Amino acid sequence: MRWFPELSGGASRRAKQVLWPAGILLGLVAEWLALPGQSLAQAGGDLAAGLALIVCGLAAWSGRPESRVGALLTLTGFAWFLGTLASSDIAAVAALGAAVLTFHRGVLFHAIGTYPGGRLTGGWLTVAVVALGYAYAVVVPVAQDNVATIVMVFLVLAATGAGYLRAAGPERQARLTAVAAAVVVAVPLAGGSVAPLLGSDTNARPVLWGYEAALVLIAIGFLADLRYGRWGQAAVTKLVVDLGQPGESGTLTARLARALGDPQLMMAYWVPEANGYFDEAGNPVVLPGPETGRAVTVIEHHGERIAALVHDAALLDEPGLVDGVAAAAAMAVSNVRLRADVRRQVAELEASRRRLVEARDAQRQDLQQELAGGVARRLRLVRDLLAPARRAGVPAASDRGGLREVVRELDLADTELQELAAGIHPALLTGQGLGPALTSLAGRSPVPVQLSVVPERLPAFLEAAVYFTCSEALANVAKYAHASAVTIEVAHVDRALRVVVADDGAGGAGLARGSGLVGLKDRAEALGGRLTVTSPGGAGTTVEVLIPWAPAGAGGPGGLAATGTASPGGPSGSADSTVSQPARPGPRQAWR
Repeated sequence: MRWFPELSGGASRRAKQVLWPAGILLGLVAEWLALPGQSLAQAGGDLAAGLALIVCGLAAWSGRPESRVGALLTLTGFAWFLGTLASSDIAAVAALGAAVLTFHRGVLFHAIGTYPGGRLTGGWLTVAVVALGYAYAVVVPVAQDNVATIVMVFLVLAATGAGYLRAAGPERQARLTAVAAAVVVAVPLAGGSVAPLLGSDTNARPVLWGYEAALVLIAIGFLADLRYGRWGQAAVTKLVVDLGQPGESGTLTARLARALGDPQLMMAYWVPEANGYFDEAGNPVVLPGPETGRAVTVIEHHGERIAALVHDAALLDEPGLVDGVAAAAAMAVSNVRLRADVRRQVAELEASRRRLVEARDAQRQDLQQELAGGVARRLRLVRDLLAPARRAGVPAASDRGGLREVVRELDLADTELQELAAGIHPALLTGQGLGPALTSLAGRSPVPVQLSVVPERLPAFLEAAVYFTCSEALANVAKYAHASAVTIEVAHVDRALRVVVADDGAGGAGLARGSGLVGLKDRAEALGGRLTVTSPGGAGTTVEVLIPWAPAGAGGPGGLAATGTASPGGPSGSADSTVSQPARPGPRQAWR
């Protein structure tokens, strides 16, 4: 329901320019015409109350044109001065004043009950109380009745209190001003009506003074709150801070709903490829029409439509608030997009590192096969060519150029070549799997090894990672640990493959620059895993690697950080490392 038609900007400014002098002139004329029925002091107080309502109302109307409270206060002031005419000694003028003596109360109740927007959007209770307030104020005998006045006052208090409790966010802060205004006007109205009912002789003059003071306070309070209140700005500021804390609980929609005090708020994201809006769960969203009581604010960033806020239409009474929240939301959505892009790039980088590891392993395997199938084969061919000569009884010379020495050197070269090929990439790992390859590796270790390995075959990249981790760890044990025993365990843990190589040696190892363990750490991280070295001095060393992996259909966990610790006192080159918001009839002997 529209109580005031919307004016264009120019028409509104011209209307206000006319109302300023018209209000002052009406006040002076009304007090002059009513002067025979009141003292000069009473006229002064009456004039002050009316002018306060008009001046503050027009100022608030100019400063916050989207709110109708300023216009309501202005109308209250004009109605107040028209009621003053009831004290005039001119019959026609007094009759006019008596007819509208208490009309200002209805407009005042309207302003208080619908603050801060001045619109009837606060529910059925607010609409009912405002309608009753106008009916009460228009019928002067009813407004002069003490019981009716008390009932009306309490209805206003109830409506404003319910509005406060129902509101949330910045609207609730604004409604607190309305509750205070209802209390301020209730004290003289209810107090001046209760005393006669209790049989008390009440002097109307103090009550009138109190009522006029209440009107002045309400006018000034509303103006100050509408012009300088920071509840809307505070809400936007709190939202910006809230959005800047990634650890804060709640989705973006939930945070925006708290900031605007609209629990039914919905954020719809624009997807250009689908030419439509979608919610956070990816479901299509159809924006509501104006008949639903919901409003839509489109969010843009650098001229590009990115989302839409579906919110209570009453929030349009505060366009600054909605715009501020929309700007904050645009920033948040842009940040989400940026973070998603960064995550995508990181994922691409991790995938690239993994491909490099797999490509390196493939190259090692190719090189091993080249050596085994090329050079080694040729060496064996030469040895086979020499075999007939040996069988023919060609005498072996005792010098280094003899046939026997040649065959022996060929055998040694073949053996060294096979060991080189196995170090590059063991053929046993490719052909038979991790278990046999580790068994062979343990057999060549100078330190006794206790081995426990998963029986099934693993992806090639995993087998290579595990093998070379164990190989490097065993090499470190042999060089530095002075250990008497080593334990190797390869097992499934949750959704990861866990490799542990532990010895009982001197300890003090770490992820120092230049250490072979650094390469293993890089390999583990390239596969989304984590390598940890625990090596207190004198208590042995444990190298643990966790690599995300699960059988088909059981998706693995996310990447794991790399950490390492070492105690001082280890061998040279080791280091500690952790990466770890008529009441006043003719003569002025009573009050309005």
